[in-house]
Amino acid sequence: MVAAPKVPSNRQGQSHMVTSGITWAVAALILFLCFLLLKPFLPAVCWAFVGALIVRPLQTKLSRRLLHRDLAAAATVLIACTALLIPGIFFVGALVREAAQANWTANPTVFTKLRELLESWPGLGTVLRWIDARVDLSQEGLQAIRALLVWVSRFASSAVTGSTWAVSQFLTAVLVLFYFVRDGDNIVQSIRTLSPFPQADTDYLFARIGDGITVLFYGKVLMACIQGALGGFIFWILHLPAPAFWALIMALLSIVPALGAPIVWVPAAVVFALQGAWIRALVLVGWGILIIHPVDNLLGPVLIGTKLKLHTLLIFFSVLGGLAAFGASGLVIGPVTVIVAITLLELRQQRASHSVVR
Repeated sequence: MVAAPKVPSNRQGQSHMVTSGITWAVAALILFLCFLLLKPFLPAVCWAFVGALIVRPLQTKLSRRLLHRDLAAAATVLIACTALLIPGIFFVGALVREAAQANWTANPTVFTKLRELLESWPGLGTVLRWIDARVDLSQEGLQAIRALLVWVSRFASSAVTGSTWAVSQFLTAVLVLFYFVRDGDNIVQSIRTLSPFPQADTDYLFARIGDGITVLFYGKVLMACIQGALGGFIFWILHLPAPAFWALIMALLSIVPALGAPIVWVPAAVVFALQGAWIRALVLVGWGILIIHPVDNLLGPVLIGTKLKLHTLLIFFSVLGGLAAFGASGLVIGPVTVIVAITLLELRQQRASHSVVR
């Protein structure tokens, strides 16, 4: 006769559950400690991840020519740092000088003339007069610009003087970027093995993350930087005050849906017109309409091609939410989180539609 299999007792089952619970608790504690170790360098790691995605085509070309992955990775990082630091140092220096010489904000004449022009409009004038009766718009506008200039001055001064935190983050980002560029394929493959999803879904998820980050920084951030630079250039040509400062503002506004650089250069053209400088006003309007505005339509397809399209509003809120939750690293973590969530929902919908067809 064949002996019946032994049924585990309740005590053995409870012991197994306790052991399993302790194992998971220890694993969670270790992961939490690893996160605490990584947290001080999280911005550097996130930006190195973005940099590795952006310089991937350059690294591929250099690897074919140099035939040594260490040399190719070092050359890629060197080129990327040079391309970032040289214009960055000049721009930050210009911001510091303009913030230190911000006397142009003390004269409320521009705001007064602009307010009088807007108040002359039938519908808008009534609203502005009602608001102005309760809030001094001119003084509030001056105070807002002064506060923004102070923030820019402090941030730029900290970057220029080389605070310990900024230097450590930059050096860490450069080091991590080197290893991401050199060992990126192995790192990605190791992460793929930990994915609980099927291989096809994992490949699709990783492709969406890479395409989404590329679209964000090529299709939005880079386009905004180009528009800000073009706006700052025409401000400098027309001898408007603080061209670097307004270039930064136009670049930031270019990321915001339904706003963009016209929020800055249109009022500047209006001020020129109020002062009787019609040629400058027409030059600024022509430059804004013919040069700055078409950047998205002309350079966008060239830079991002047919990659994943993300709605501007979705990118905007993911970036703001990421900044509020994680600080500087939220510029990467926020969009990546949204991309992963959208991709998982798409995969679920695909499976649901397949099950319905069957």
